[in-house]
Amino acid sequence: MAIDSRTDRLARLAVAHPERIEPLVIADGETDKLSLLKDAWADEPITLVVNLMPLSRPVDISAQMRALSMVLRTTLRGLVAGKGTLATVVARPGDPLALNAQGLCGAVARAGEAVAAEVHAKGVRVHTLSVPAAHPGAALGMLIHLGSGTAQNLKSTTFHLD
Repeated sequence: MAIDSRTDRLARLAVAHPERIEPLVIADGETDKLSLLKDAWADEPITLVVNLMPLSRPVDISAQMRALSMVLRTTLRGLVAGKGTLATVVARPGDPLALNAQGLCGAVARAGEAVAAEVHAKGVRVHTLSVPAAHPGAALGMLIHLGSGTAQNLKSTTFHLD
C-alpha cells in the first residue's frame, strides 16, 4: 500500500508493480479516514506501507506526526501479520537554512526510530527514506526493494538516498 495526498506521485509508484501496490489517496486533513480502514483490513497481511505524505507538506511537523501515527495505527495489525515494513519518504531540502524542512527530516527519522523500537519484537520494520527535495523519485528503487522478500532481513533504519 502507498499513501499520499497526490495522485500523480502514487501513480508513478504503483505503475512499477500494479499487482502488488495498492495506492490510497488521502487528501490534506483527511488522515482520520484511515481509521475507517483499520477494521476493514483487520489482520490481512501487509508487506509494505509507503507513507509519502511528508513530501506534500515538508514543513508541517505536527501534521506529519499525526499522519504517521494514524498510518501506523491503521495498518499495524496487517504489518504484524505480514511481517511487513512501514517506509516513510521525506524530502531533504537543498538549503541548509530551511530549518522547518530540515526539522521535519529529523523529526520523521527520530519518530521512525521510536516506532521501530516498539514494533521490532512483532517482526515489523520501519524505514525512513530521506531524498533530495528536487528528486523524490530517488526513493522508488529502494521502495521496490523494501517490498521484496529479500529486504525482510534489513533492520529498521534511515536511508539517505541521492
